[in-house]
Amino acid sequence: MNKRPDNLACQDNLEAYFDSLHLRSPKAKNKKPPSFGRQLVGFFLTFIMAFALVFLIRSFALQHNTVVGSSMLPTLEQRDGIFVEKISKHLSGGLKRGDIVTVDMRGRTDSEEEKYIIKRVVGLPLEHVILSGGNVFIDGIMLNEPYLPEGVLTEIRDVRFANVILAADEYYLMGDNRSVSHDSRSMGPFALRDVEGRMIFRFYPFDRIGTP
Repeated sequence: MNKRPDNLACQDNLEAYFDSLHLRSPKAKNKKPPSFGRQLVGFFLTFIMAFALVFLIRSFALQHNTVVGSSMLPTLEQRDGIFVEKISKHLSGGLKRGDIVTVDMRGRTDSEEEKYIIKRVVGLPLEHVILSGGNVFIDGIMLNEPYLPEGVLTEIRDVRFANVILAADEYYLMGDNRSVSHDSRSMGPFALRDVEGRMIFRFYPFDRIGTP
């Protein structure tokens, strides 16, 4: 009589042992695929979670904007695409002089075309800003503005805002194209709550990608 090889007998014994302990997982061929209804529910849950994640990111962390107008020439041009982060403005000292920021204008203007503007931070909270002789003075010291083209003068638009002391939550904002920019010189300082976020990167056009 032929005897089963020892290794096959051992395998049979091990299978019987694990079967007795109910440790063996069911074979794949016995698993039933999820029903169409469950697949549909899973798809909608995934879609809703992805939508919620994008909404949270755009609302509280990062968004993209398109530059409209010429007030930031030559730094930014019409239709430049930029990324704006919304976190640093909530941190102590998060906004610094020279930062480019987007501002919510809906509380300041009735214009449908100018709901948001983009400007540069020139004066910081509690500073004394004076415009005189085509220059900007911060706490009595003339401000060096290397981002401006040579020879550009900062004209006074409204004498009420040519000599101001900023409150603890106020910023003095101006466009780089000083001759056309509508900014703090005519509207006064902007509160921190008006600032949407800080520009971190230009992604369009592709030949000028980077940080201005």
